[in-house]
Amino acid sequence: MVVKTNMLDEAVIKTTTKGKALKKFEKKQKKFMTSKGIIDPNKAGYAITYVDGEDISPSYLSITEMLVWKVAGLKIINRKLFLRGGSSSFSNSPPVVWEVDGMMYKEEPLIDINNIKDIHILKSLAATNSYGSFGAGGVIVVRTKLASFDIEEKKKKIVEQYTNKETYDNDAIIINNKILFTNPYTNTLRVFKDKQKAFDYYKSTLKKKITDFSTHLNIAIDFNTYYKDRELSLQVLDELTITYNNNPEILKTIAYQLQVLNAKKEAIKVYQLVFKLRPNYAQSYRDLANAYCENSQYQRAWRLYMNYLLKGNDANGEGIGQLLYNEMEWLYFNRKNQALIKEHFVPKNNSIKNFRKDVRLVFEWNTSEAEFDLEFVNPQKQVYVFEHSLTKNQNLITDEKEKGYSSKEFIIDNLNNGEWLINITYLGNKKTEPTFIKVTSYYNWGKPKQRTKIIIYKFKDEHEKIQLYKLNKQLLVISN
Repeated sequence: MVVKTNMLDEAVIKTTTKGKALKKFEKKQKKFMTSKGIIDPNKAGYAITYVDGEDISPSYLSITEMLVWKVAGLKIINRKLFLRGGSSSFSNSPPVVWEVDGMMYKEEPLIDINNIKDIHILKSLAATNSYGSFGAGGVIVVRTKLASFDIEEKKKKIVEQYTNKETYDNDAIIINNKILFTNPYTNTLRVFKDKQKAFDYYKSTLKKKITDFSTHLNIAIDFNTYYKDRELSLQVLDELTITYNNNPEILKTIAYQLQVLNAKKEAIKVYQLVFKLRPNYAQSYRDLANAYCENSQYQRAWRLYMNYLLKGNDANGEGIGQLLYNEMEWLYFNRKNQALIKEHFVPKNNSIKNFRKDVRLVFEWNTSEAEFDLEFVNPQKQVYVFEHSLTKNQNLITDEKEKGYSSKEFIIDNLNNGEWLINITYLGNKKTEPTFIKVTSYYNWGKPKQRTKIIIYKFKDEHEKIQLYKLNKQLLVISN
């Protein structure tokens, strides 16, 4: 065999290999039919995992078994298939749903593996949005060799049950975020036209009268936004850090604002205090490592991420583990030399090209008791809601408290044409203190011209739905 192989003409081998590779690539890029219409992988605006039927061995006992072996990010739990890359983690997400020749199934369909033409796996927020909550765990689209995909009346009725009928009602109000941080004390200071006089009055008079942290924070923010004086704002925050150095929830909020001010070294010091107070919290590792990364201390960031994993913590779910792993993957692809990565790290994406996305959103909140609904509206006005409350998502809340994290990321692969809306309905936090939510937007995530924007929101009482963001392609153009 070796002799014969060596005697073959090299050019013929290369041509044959390229031909097969090209054919597979062309298959992967072809448009395909689903119950939601035709999807063009080149214009879909999200990543699609493709499995060619010709590559499926008949030795597998089931489609599920075959997919787990061939596709990264799939896991079987209690005989159900779960997908990393859906809207939640393995531990709290719904299982995948199946679509076979236009028919929808909650369980794995009983079909002959030899009869599979190909499989497309839809796992991004953009992809599953059209299926609503039914497809929140991901959708596996199977096409068989014998199907003509003519959807008869019976098929239409079945498909209709699983179509996302939730559409946006234009019911989110638009407010100026500054209103959330305005109070009588900030209004009192604004009477002073001179910023130094306002600061002196705060130090000599108001500081003694104010008993709650959030009002002090409002004033710190006001010195930066109203008086345009970053240094006075930092002075207030520094004093607050000293006053509340044993309160991790308040310290996190201070660190949020320091990051808004681009005070990178100061933010690191505060996150270090939080880490000392909460050394076993997953969020402590992530926040400090992320702060190091923002300050270009990539080696320290990598070591901290690795320490979290070496302690036996799970990075397979799409809770804090997935968030950390994504940020490690960013370092691996973009700052490998500066981070001095020596470990055998296996990225989940095959290349940096597959890793790059248009938008990555990271939501963080300072208290684990915060409850809210995040509503994502795609350009077709279909709605997907991420429910973060004990009554609606108990498994998630339990996972957060057991591991010690309060954050969630969402990725939009490709904005394409049209506009995405992101709204929030605040449901309270069982405390008298307000909740502070930090939203970090990474535009052109993983690309050479990545741009980051941080906004902090303050919620005191239960609030009607408000609009947080509008996302469109123009944001990516600006970042270029």
